[in-house]
Amino acid sequence: MKKIIFKILKIIFIFIVSVLILYSAAFSIAGTYLIYKAYHFVMTPWKEMKNMVTENPAESVYMTQWRKLQREKGESDSISHIFIPLDSISKHLPDAVLAAEDDGFWVHPGFNPIAMLEAYQDNISAGKIKRGGSTITQQLAKNMFLTNEKSFDRKFRELAYTVLIEKYWGKKRILELYLNYAEWGPGIFGCE
Repeated sequence: MKKIIFKILKIIFIFIVSVLILYSAAFSIAGTYLIYKAYHFVMTPWKEMKNMVTENPAESVYMTQWRKLQREKGESDSISHIFIPLDSISKHLPDAVLAAEDDGFWVHPGFNPIAMLEAYQDNISAGKIKRGGSTITQQLAKNMFLTNEKSFDRKFRELAYTVLIEKYWGKKRILELYLNYAEWGPGIFGCE
């Protein structure tokens, strides 16, 4: 009887150890995969930020999306876009854009929680999206790197890009890129 109990206990022990080993291996693989994905989630925007400190892309993600939409509608996807350095832009244009779009641009850290909360409350009251609370930096992050998708994931990624943009580019570069990549009319991108 003792031998049978010992064999049963041995089988149970081997089973438990096997399950623990498989469990450890599975979580090790899953953990490694999650670390890999987190690394790419963080490093991709960081690399893009570093490159654009001095480089001007041919077009933004928004411009690419605009072209695609125009082709789908069977319309011309021609874009007018010539990059103009900030020091060659009339001083009055940035002042006017900041007054209309983001009067706290020079002092906020890239986002304005009060404006975001006010927009949220207005949209809840209206029962639809009536206005946004995005700063120029947030708009630039969305236009340069993200889609127009309306989701919390996209908004979260926009906030991450916004923080990186503010850290690596500085206010003058942000303003320069915004003025050069914002849509000013159908197919007209940039202030030139």
